[in-house]
Amino acid sequence: MSASARARHVFRASVVLAASAMACSEGSNVEPRLDDPPPPDAGDAGHADAAPDAGCPTCGLFPARCTRGALCAVDVSFEPTKVLMALGAYDGRVTAVGTRGAVLDLAAGQWASSSVGTYDTLRAISTRGHELWAANSLDAVFVRSIGGTSWTQLSARGGAYFSQAQPINGLFGDAQRPWAWAAITPVCAGGFAGDGVSLVRLRREPARIDVEVVLENDGLMSKCAGLNAIDGTSDEVWAAGDQGALYKVVDLESATPRVLPENSGTRETLLAVWAQASGHVWASGKNGAVVHRAPGQPFTVEGVPATGALHAVHGTSASDVWLVGAEATVLHFDGNEWSRVPVAGLGDRRPTLRAIAAVGPDRVLAAGDGILLALATDDERSP
Repeated sequence: MSASARARHVFRASVVLAASAMACSEGSNVEPRLDDPPPPDAGDAGHADAAPDAGCPTCGLFPARCTRGALCAVDVSFEPTKVLMALGAYDGRVTAVGTRGAVLDLAAGQWASSSVGTYDTLRAISTRGHELWAANSLDAVFVRSIGGTSWTQLSARGGAYFSQAQPINGLFGDAQRPWAWAAITPVCAGGFAGDGVSLVRLRREPARIDVEVVLENDGLMSKCAGLNAIDGTSDEVWAAGDQGALYKVVDLESATPRVLPENSGTRETLLAVWAQASGHVWASGKNGAVVHRAPGQPFTVEGVPATGALHAVHGTSASDVWLVGAEATVLHFDGNEWSRVPVAGLGDRRPTLRAIAAVGPDRVLAAGDGILLALATDDERSP
C-alpha cells in the first residue's frame, strides 16, 4: 500500500491519556488459561448431586440442580478441556467457536460438534451476508455458508507494513454492507513499539479477504494498546479496548471512515461491547467495570455486583442486558437494577464465561472454559 493510500485509510488516534502508560503486554490476547476441567457428568445439570457448602457465602448462586431462571449446563458432545470464546446467533441458529478450531452448532433443536479443520483458536464470529465468519487472525479467517458445514480458510491481504498474523479479537458484519470490521491486537514485543494498528475493515474477495487499516494508535496512545471487542448497527460501529479505549466509527462505506474517540469514564481494560439498535451502548471489562451510554448521553459507570473480569455483554433491549465473566459470574439488568443469576450443576467448578448470546428474553446462552450453558425455563430439567 502506498504512503498516500495508507494515509487515506489510517486514523491516527491522538487522544490524551494519563502520562503513565500501561504495560504493552496488557492488551495482548494470550491463549486462555483453563480453569479446573469439569467432572465427566458436569454436562448434565439436572442430575448433579453435589450439595452446596454451608460455609460458602456464594453457593446459593450455584445450586446443584437445574431450576427455572438459572443458567444450566447443556449436555453436548464437547471436550471439556476446550474453551468456547465466542457465540453467534443468526437465522434461528446458534454457533459457538473456541480453542483448537472447536465449533458447536445448534440447528433445529440439535447440537452438533465439529471443527474448522485446524487447531487455531477462534476468538470471534460474525455473519457477513450469506456467510458465517470465524477468525483467529488476519491470516486465518474461516468462512462457510449459512447452514453449511464446510469451512474455507482465507487470508486477509492488505498493507505489508503490518503483520497479517495479528490476532482478531472481535468481528462485526452487517448483511447490507460490503465491509466487515475487526478489532485486533497490535504487533508488540519486547522493546519494539509496534505498528499500533488496532482496527481494520475486511472485504471478501473470491480467494482472499482484502484488509484496510482504519485505526492506528499514535501520539500518547500506546502503540501496544489493542482493541478487544467490536459491535455495531447498520450505521455505526463501536470498538472497545485497553486503557478504557472506546471508539465510535461512522461513514462506514466512505474511503475514510470517521473514528470518533469516546470518553468511556474508566481506565479499566474493556473486554466487550454491545451496541443496541435504539442507541444504547454497553461495555464491560476488568475488575467489574461496566459503562453505559443512553442515546444522546455521555457514558456513565455502572455499579454491578461483581469485581472480576466481565468478558461479554449482550441483550435483547435496554431492559434485558446480560453480562458474563470470571468465576462463573452471570449478571442481568432488568432496566432498573443489576442482579446475579444462578448457575446450576457446576459442583465445585467456577469456570470463566467468555461469551453470551441473548437470542430472546427467555432464550439465553453462555459459553466459556469447558462449558456451554442455557437459560432454563423449567425446574429440574436441563436445557
